[in-house]
Amino acid sequence: MTEPHLSNGRYVVVTSDGHAGPPARTFRDYLEKKHWNAFEDYLKESRGTPDGKPAAPAGAPAEASSDTFVESMKTIGLSEEAASEFTANVSFADASESLWDPARRLAVLEKDGVVGDVIFPDGNVDNEPPFGAGYAHGRRGIGQMGGGEPGKQPELYPVELVAAGARAYNRWLSEFCATNPGRHAGVAILPTHDVGLMVEEVKRAHASGLTGGVLLPLLLLTEMRGYNDPIYEPLWSVCEDLGMPVNVHAGGGQPPYGTSPDAFLIRMTELSFYGSAPLWYMMWGGVFERHPKLKVVFTEQSAYWAPQKLAELDFYYDMPWFAAVRQTLRMKPSEYWARQCYVGTFMFREEAEQRHAIGLKNILWGSDFPHLEGTWPHSKKSMQFTFSGMPSLDVSMMVGGNAIDVYNFDRQKLAQVAAKVGPLAEEVNKPLTQGPPGHLGMGFRYGLKSAAPPSTSAA
Repeated sequence: MTEPHLSNGRYVVVTSDGHAGPPARTFRDYLEKKHWNAFEDYLKESRGTPDGKPAAPAGAPAEASSDTFVESMKTIGLSEEAASEFTANVSFADASESLWDPARRLAVLEKDGVVGDVIFPDGNVDNEPPFGAGYAHGRRGIGQMGGGEPGKQPELYPVELVAAGARAYNRWLSEFCATNPGRHAGVAILPTHDVGLMVEEVKRAHASGLTGGVLLPLLLLTEMRGYNDPIYEPLWSVCEDLGMPVNVHAGGGQPPYGTSPDAFLIRMTELSFYGSAPLWYMMWGGVFERHPKLKVVFTEQSAYWAPQKLAELDFYYDMPWFAAVRQTLRMKPSEYWARQCYVGTFMFREEAEQRHAIGLKNILWGSDFPHLEGTWPHSKKSMQFTFSGMPSLDVSMMVGGNAIDVYNFDRQKLAQVAAKVGPLAEEVNKPLTQGPPGHLGMGFRYGLKSAAPPSTSAA
């Protein structure tokens, strides 16, 4: 390594936001036998035409995945044309089969300049965890991509089945991550509405080697108690004791929006609000005060909101009205944030320029692989667009160094791979003059001219 933060002049890139999951019928092999009949009923209810046979280990064909991807996009109001354009503009075999084929995943990531990833569940194709155990958080008819009837809260699956679905996904994920030790940090999903079961699954997931921590359910719209409630103390304690980061991923816990033409826009507009809401519940509830070693990561919800929200929380903290809170919280909210909180995002230029206001060590770059709103397969260009002209030490922290620290990746092992495939620092440092044509992702937001460094012309 020529510099402490580079490897052969290349950045060690770790995406803090990736997704994986096998074709849905594969989960039968990871469920306890007593739940097989319920699983067949689940398939009939959620898929419509199951044959009752588990999927082959190799997974479903890319063509079928493309069809289910387009259908899932339509359920949240995205046009069929836009979804079809994505499948046409990328190698959809790479996108879909990387969700369940670890060898293919590594090859595709390395081509994109990425050497490690934090893995969340999926649902863009027919591969979400059963019984609503993924982003649906136990709700019927609400998968990774939303759906449901507007104005009507969906029914919940029985807690026992949600817990079984979570275990099934976590078992599969631990096997997936074990094929490439040190390269993946798998995020365990938790059962909802039962803190005791949550704690049990944290322990089991940790023992199985899932180093990405846990996905916190976003259920502020149901009968689940807010995260300021003392009922969750056992959950925070076990995550702190085991060094399991708590991840808050945008997309789950939002209300049913339906499929009207404006549904997707409303969903996207509210994404960061619902995704960041656990911050102030946990902050005012004293979670960070009582658990100083707990790490909380807010993922795929941009980073622009953090400085303003922290200023707002600090303002409330200092108000005479709320003097009592200063008796239990010894630091300002912004200080707890600096010590324990992180934000994972496919960054746009303005966010990178606000890195010190957000917290340089609190930013984790993410590609959202392999989703259409992310930076794949143009992550190198996206990093060039976002980080050109910035100090290489700063960039190295945001694109990988911080994630390595938060999720305890093997820095030396990743550096060895990055020395061959990582983006060259000198190339990332050059202003990007042309973005990839036809790319639908958000890594090039606001256009090249408006986002160029003040001292540089991108024209």
